[in-house]
Amino acid sequence: MHREAYILEFGPIPDDLVIDHKCRFTLCVNPYHLEPVTQAENVLRGESIMANNARKTHCSKGHALTDDNVRLVQQKSGNFARQCILCQQNALREWRRNNRARIQDQRTQRTERDRQQRNSPWMQLFKGRSKCDQAPTHFICLRFHRKIGDAAGRHNTESGIYTPA
Repeated sequence: MHREAYILEFGPIPDDLVIDHKCRFTLCVNPYHLEPVTQAENVLRGESIMANNARKTHCSKGHALTDDNVRLVQQKSGNFARQCILCQQNALREWRRNNRARIQDQRTQRTERDRQQRNSPWMQLFKGRSKCDQAPTHFICLRFHRKIGDAAGRHNTESGIYTPA
């Protein structure tokens, strides 16, 4: 009904525009309360959650939502949300402060595990030598020789050069 009222008063509505009620009363048919706008502008003029969030100029902590301080993040639903970078940095700093002991324990465990692996008998056996100098049955050598079709070939233990049999 409101579209017809606008058409009768002002003429046709462009194809890419929709009618917006400036008075916010959707049953109003007064053509002077109607305005053709894009769909995006019509949605942002409304009272939806998206429109309310788009109008916000500051985050909940009071930081200005400027281009320098806003990051767009895709949510699980696929929609994008604005995040205040300062709030995110403060939250991360707080989390690290609260979890410092746990983070240090994880680093210590990781370092200890790496040290145990470096000092294992297997690693000590081959320390400082090329893999093929160890023994003729070393599994890496056997895989290499099998791959090239020469199970009898060996690497020279002195020069480290492979010589086929």
